[in-house]
Amino acid sequence: MPLLDDYPYLSIHLCLLLSQIVLLAPSTVTSQTLCTTTGPQNFSDFGLIDIQSNLYMTGGNPVSMDIWTLNLTTGLNITHCPPWENLQPSNSTNNSTRPYMYGVAYATADQNVIVQTGDGGTPAMMNGVKYDLVTHTWTIVNGSGEVPVIRAEMTASLNTTTNQAWYYGGRNTQSQQSLGNYNYASDKQDRHWLYAHTWHWPDVFYTGGLRPARFGHTSTLLMGQLFILGGKTAILNGTDNTWIVDVADFRSVLVYDTILSASISMATINDIPPGLIRFSATEGADGKSIVIFGGKTLDKHRFVTTQTVYVLNTCTLSWSTPTTQGIPPTARAGHEAITIGHYMIVIGGITNVDGGMTLTYANDMGILDMSTWTWINTLPPIPPNPPPPPHPGCRFDMRVSQATNGNKDGATNGLPYDSTVISNPNSNDDTSLKEGLGIGLGLFVVLLCGGGVFLRRWRDDAKLISPRWLPSSPQSKELDTKNDVPMLVVSTHP
Repeated sequence: MPLLDDYPYLSIHLCLLLSQIVLLAPSTVTSQTLCTTTGPQNFSDFGLIDIQSNLYMTGGNPVSMDIWTLNLTTGLNITHCPPWENLQPSNSTNNSTRPYMYGVAYATADQNVIVQTGDGGTPAMMNGVKYDLVTHTWTIVNGSGEVPVIRAEMTASLNTTTNQAWYYGGRNTQSQQSLGNYNYASDKQDRHWLYAHTWHWPDVFYTGGLRPARFGHTSTLLMGQLFILGGKTAILNGTDNTWIVDVADFRSVLVYDTILSASISMATINDIPPGLIRFSATEGADGKSIVIFGGKTLDKHRFVTTQTVYVLNTCTLSWSTPTTQGIPPTARAGHEAITIGHYMIVIGGITNVDGGMTLTYANDMGILDMSTWTWINTLPPIPPNPPPPPHPGCRFDMRVSQATNGNKDGATNGLPYDSTVISNPNSNDDTSLKEGLGIGLGLFVVLLCGGGVFLRRWRDDAKLISPRWLPSSPQSKELDTKNDVPMLVVSTHP
């Protein structure tokens, strides 16, 4: 069923409307009580922002334009009802905004909120609007420069030092798709940035080869580098002008260096997680890691969510799975997570979609102490400006040739969803070393036996393994198809 592969874009509004009628009470975990006070209910794929230790939540509900805020400066106990405040109830009169989903939101230098809609919203919101947290009013923002095309399921990552917002990826909106226009941001359209205080879009130049279009991914900015994880890739089939769509798993990461204007897709190593969609990704407490939580498995026939934590070391693109303590929040997908100090806070999302297209929401919260990897119920008071994470002492090294994207002979030994992925130079050499020792010992024995002829034949017939070949799981039949991509031609949106 396409419903269980990913949320059905063209019917998601209907699903959510039905869910809000059916689901009258929030879901909770054992440690949390049933809240009788008002708070955000039935939200997924929304924007979550931190401004001076106050969380702001916008979007993610097709019938509600509420803007919720949660003050963390006095601490938080999730076994009690969190003290959410609604800054803009849906019944308030406002002609410039409407409910939206799959958009982006981030803070400005003057500590207000920028919103750019994905699906839904108003024409003004498609190009960007600003919400004033003092006057509780919306202002239409007029952009200049190379303004990106209107899209949904893109990402926007804010550099708070330079006040630059980096956009990546996206797909056509539902309204565009309803007219038969299925399109995705091509590689040349993928990367945009703007000055958040002037709303000016300069040109972006980058190297590293062309990438497939991508949407529904996550983007985390660390030390001036964007780390693009997951989502779906799309490649235009020039034969019949349709799109070939595939899921991007965790076997690779697309890295874009905003300082060098260089990009590369590189394989990950070690304890690689299984593929997921609609997971959350936020920076770790050590300043060099990305912490993944939750998400939906790639099972196309069932809606299976997870509550596992994975950690990516961005210096080496190495995965690990920490052993967590305590009671985790409900397994979910389409949620959001945010880092405050050394804590990760998880909010919202969907726990299940049944055969009748009814969505069950996760209305509980989770707090992970990333210094001990313990799920806790109580958050201490957070100062308005908590100290930054420690200097990690390392940074992802764009060591490969950016002119050839690491493939000196033009080889494109990649993954099905991205043929430009190259191998990771940080791979452990223990296996190859043992193999080398074994071969050396075998040759020594052959030489002692006077088998020079056989040795010569062995050397002539041996096939050298290219160091650029990506180590991954065993190839499937799909990898034998043209261009190393599954030949699934999509005529309608997945």
